[in-house]
Amino acid sequence: MSDPFGNFINDVELKIRQGMEPKDTVLAIEPILRELVRDPGWLQEKYRRSIPSKPYAQYLLYRSADHAFSVVSFVWNPGQGSPVHDHCTWGVIGHARKCPSDVTCELSRVTCKCI
Repeated sequence: MSDPFGNFINDVELKIRQGMEPKDTVLAIEPILRELVRDPGWLQEKYRRSIPSKPYAQYLLYRSADHAFSVVSFVWNPGQGSPVHDHCTWGVIGHARKCPSDVTCELSRVTCKCI
């Protein structure tokens, strides 16, 4: 049985340990993440659940022993958004599920939200 998430972690670990510049690390990891999220079964259902009383749910899926990187699942409730902000670090974002066809995503100078 294959383990898409385990394979992803192993591949990312190899990239992280190469000591690249952050922009090159992002470029190296992006296709690996794209491949992972193409597999609809990689993320367990318990990490896909929203929390209706909060704007989003956050689940830590993995953190390397030395804290060099982590993988987090965010589950946004319909109509929720987030102002554009900076975490002062590199990051790669993948969408595990598409928005429903009747949802439009809008990017503005201040916020990116589903409307």
